[in-house]
Amino acid sequence: MNRSNPYDGYVVGRLPDSEWWDFGGHLYGLEPLTLPMDALQDADDVTGGAAMHGAALESSRQRLLTGHAPGNIGAQESIDSLEQVFWFRWIVGHQTTFILWQLLARALSKRAVDADGREQDLHRERCLVRGYSAMLLYAGSCPREVYHKVIRPSMARQHPAFSGAWARDYGNVRALLRGRESVHGGDAAVALLRECRLNRHIHEGIAAKLVPSAPSLLQSTAGHGMVGQLSTLRVLYDAYFMTLRAQVPYDLVVLQLFRRLHAIRQDLAAQTLYVPMTPSEAEKPQALWRPDVVACERSMPEILGDIATAALEPMIRTA
Repeated sequence: MNRSNPYDGYVVGRLPDSEWWDFGGHLYGLEPLTLPMDALQDADDVTGGAAMHGAALESSRQRLLTGHAPGNIGAQESIDSLEQVFWFRWIVGHQTTFILWQLLARALSKRAVDADGREQDLHRERCLVRGYSAMLLYAGSCPREVYHKVIRPSMARQHPAFSGAWARDYGNVRALLRGRESVHGGDAAVALLRECRLNRHIHEGIAAKLVPSAPSLLQSTAGHGMVGQLSTLRVLYDAYFMTLRAQVPYDLVVLQLFRRLHAIRQDLAAQTLYVPMTPSEAEKPQALWRPDVVACERSMPEILGDIATAALEPMIRTA
């Protein structure tokens, strides 16, 4: 990597340094995401990034925590259509989820070999799982009509059996999120497992909201021989969500995360989670009206700040 310009050839853009929208080059534009093929680097690799521009990342985190109102996004008439908003949320919500899965997988692997700071690690993992739950709600905030008119057909065009099971980064966190991994460590462990149960509940609730009766694309093509090799399907899945694979260092993964967190914060400040004049909130099934789910929805801005803190914590430890 060229240390004089560490972003060249790895990621699009730079750390957001103002309240003005600069993600994707235009309002509700999209950017490609670049992630490692398998796992994030070890702590030794994190140190270089922390020394190089950790202060800028910390400044960006502080702006997320303070939650200042954005400067140039507010009126709905400033965008072409609400479909543009929900397409943005679908792609960027998933991209952010992929980063969170990688961060969570790295945290799990570190905790498995290092007993120091165990309670702190469990708390960080809980924050990352809560962030994933928030991204489920964010990506799934579109009205059912938009999902079936825009999003579901676009996935079917990529592959008739398009499925989240092809997500490359999910495998390393599947056991924890599905409640198949034992976690020990007192109250912090209990809180993490409770967070994972809430995550599964939200996932099921979003599925019930968007597809209350129809089968998934994968289920609808069962028996038709339309799937293929997993390696190919993972590439197709990445391509749909504008995700590239290269050996990017930890700090540049965090940079890309922060760009998305800032854009999401600006969107939520302008439109709210359930955009007014759409039926999206009314379409929520009873499962998504539970107090703990509603609390997650209402604390979305705070969750974005917590995600930023959890992402920076390994850099602070190794700086």
